[in-house]
Amino acid sequence: MTKLKEGMKAPDFEGIIETGEKIRLSEFHGKYVVLFFYPAAETHGCTREACGFRDHYEELVADDVEVIGVSVDPVEKQRRFKDRYNLPYHLVADVTKEISRRYSGLGLLGRANRVTFLIGPDGTIKKIWKMTGLLSQLNLKKHAEEVKKTIKRLKQQTNQVMT
Repeated sequence: MTKLKEGMKAPDFEGIIETGEKIRLSEFHGKYVVLFFYPAAETHGCTREACGFRDHYEELVADDVEVIGVSVDPVEKQRRFKDRYNLPYHLVADVTKEISRRYSGLGLLGRANRVTFLIGPDGTIKKIWKMTGLLSQLNLKKHAEEVKKTIKRLKQQTNQVMT
């Protein structure tokens, strides 16, 4: 399997979200998509990261950005996580681990690695954040802000090219 890099086309996938319904990445073509992988729902670090995206969600949506979280947890655990922390975006239950293998790889105990992909409206990977190491773990709540700033910068660059 090819390791994903910035500039590559983001592979399409179909997954089951917290409601039990199916979702495809290609449904969001034409928008920026923040696709973040986290090891386990309702753990301290994953909760901080997910709540960071929750806290910036309205601004992201206003900027035509979709947020999708993915972990290998089952549908019911994703639903509880979403409800408990009022997460306004979808959480994919990647129980087969196919999406996680393709995108983030699997870490300890067969869990998804903590990686965020910013996918552009054209379906290409614009930026990858690999959240490893102690410093990254301490800044999980601020991660969403960094992603938001990156999207604004990319949109400004695109607008400058068009004018």
